[in-house]
Amino acid sequence: MAYTKNATEKAYTFIQEKIESGEWKPGDKIWTEAMLCKELQISRVAVRQALNKLVSLSVVYCIQGSGTYVQAPKPQEDLDLGFDSVVYDDLISILEYRRYYECGNVALFIRNATQEDIEELERQYEIMKGCGDDMEAFYTADYHFHDIIAKGTKKEFIFRISNSLNKVLLRHQEHVNLWIGPDIGLEYHEFILKYIKEKDVDFATMYMQKHIDATIQAVQENRKKHRSSEKNEK
Repeated sequence: MAYTKNATEKAYTFIQEKIESGEWKPGDKIWTEAMLCKELQISRVAVRQALNKLVSLSVVYCIQGSGTYVQAPKPQEDLDLGFDSVVYDDLISILEYRRYYECGNVALFIRNATQEDIEELERQYEIMKGCGDDMEAFYTADYHFHDIIAKGTKKEFIFRISNSLNKVLLRHQEHVNLWIGPDIGLEYHEFILKYIKEKDVDFATMYMQKHIDATIQAVQENRKKHRSSEKNEK
């Protein structure tokens, strides 16, 4: 795992430097995975992890069947990780939406996903387990786990929704995991993956629902603790 992490950072830094130096400009197609593997002498797994991270950060974007391209820079938004009411209300609203969206996606994923999709899902779960205290790596892998399920449904409409919401959902994963930690995600993703691999729609969707419900409860409890500590400090 340490080798993979170091190799991933090597690929991530290499691509970033090409973009920051202006060698690869917005709209340019970057090297293929095979070219990056050969140049850096690292595995395809490491290259994909680096590309996944860069996609999640809107540095590059992928077009299926075409390649990976440099994303035009966008103004950075301030990220408030406090428990203010607007952020909290938005977070709960997104979780309530995901309670139905994710369960439907799991059912369609089991019916339509390829073996390669399932293997990629398992790979993201293994990344989550190996992240330790690296919360950025954890919430990025968590986001990709759910994104793979959405895209593995093979439904164009869901694929479009996923692409439209990817920045919102990544930001959402960051808030959730920085607030409540990785334990709930690791516990429920194990069972979601297990029943997806067994093609058990009922249990896979049940554990997805339990996962979202447990997350909502943990966020609510942590907000209560936060507000209580604020009162005690005044």
